[in-house]
Amino acid sequence: MATVFVRNPGRRLASIELKTEVERIVERLERSAARVYVPRRDLDYALDVGLRMLLLRHLVEEKDGAYRRARGGAAAAALLCQLDRAPGRRMRVRDEAQV
Repeated sequence: MATVFVRNPGRRLASIELKTEVERIVERLERSAARVYVPRRDLDYALDVGLRMLLLRHLVEEKDGAYRRARGGAAAAALLCQLDRAPGRRMRVRDEAQV
């Protein structure tokens, strides 16, 4: 879930949009043979809990049913980036056009 907020720093996402983006990431990981742990084998539950944890830590803020990365500055962004690079994941290789 943190990956979605890192990739969309200013975008406001409704709950359904957020869950759809996360589901796409999970599907991509599973297709690449990555092991994806889903608590209680219930992705909807896992996403609700994940979002609640990000909100409690003030890494994400909610307004009118939409969520976005907190404006808390560099600390929130850095932590979300760390969550995006969970142990065991390979770092994304930047495209030469982005360098």
